Amino acid sequence: MLAKRFPGFYVSGPWFEFVDRTGGRWCQADGLIVWQELKHIRIVEIKYQHTERAWWQLKQLYDPVVRRAFPEYEVTLLEVVHWHDPAVAFPEAYDLVSDCGAHLTMNKIGTHIWNPNRG
Repeated sequence: MLAKRFPGFYVSGPWFEFVDRTGGRWCQADGLIVWQELKHIRIVEIKYQHTERAWWQLKQLYDPVVRRAFPEYEVTLLEVVHWHDPAVAFPEAYDLVSDCGAHLTMNKIGTHIWNPNRG
């Protein structure tokens, strides 16, 4: 879906190597949307349903790693879900967005509900 929506801009499943207090590690984001001309990267985490795990992966893992790898880029965070329950506990406020390319507030996760079978 994202490769078709952002041809030439979407990178599926990129791997990153990094070092933390426990030593060398690897992580793999679900995807990145990279706008080179704008110096902007959107980290994408895809989940079946809205979950706190997406927050942890985006904020605590991928965001610092991608910012370190691309210090000259602005970075935004997007959770794409099939099912969204607003009652699910989430560590901070987030923005529901109608499009994966929508403007996202810096330092705030955007959540997009992608359910092609819903009208």
